[in-house]
Amino acid sequence: MKIFITTILLLFGTIFLNPLYAHNEADDEYNIEVSETEDGYITDPFNNGHRSAPMLTPCTISYRNGVTIFSIEGTVNIVSYEIWNVNGETCHGVYPAERQFINALFANKGEYIVVFTTTDKKYTGYIWLE
Repeated sequence: MKIFITTILLLFGTIFLNPLYAHNEADDEYNIEVSETEDGYITDPFNNGHRSAPMLTPCTISYRNGVTIFSIEGTVNIVSYEIWNVNGETCHGVYPAERQFINALFANKGEYIVVFTTTDKKYTGYIWLE
């Protein structure tokens, strides 16, 4: 009987004393601006092929509500989500599903580049996670 009680106490102690790695209930929401490109470069046909300044589009990344890009064209259907280091040299992950992307992004802290790919455009922006 003592072994049974000791086992139960050790089990409960292990469960309740280990830290839980779950996201808190407060919604983390970040408002960023993303630049949109059709081929990776933003060019102006009247500027002899030189790059022009990117048009910035508002974007919200929320743990609860996912990614929302406020494009002039309306709803944006994202087909892949990417997380890059701030220098754009190392890809931390490419995700086909929004929830996978959100979980991976919010598991880290620091500054990152996020890339959202649609069927005809890419949206790129910087995010600083606190």
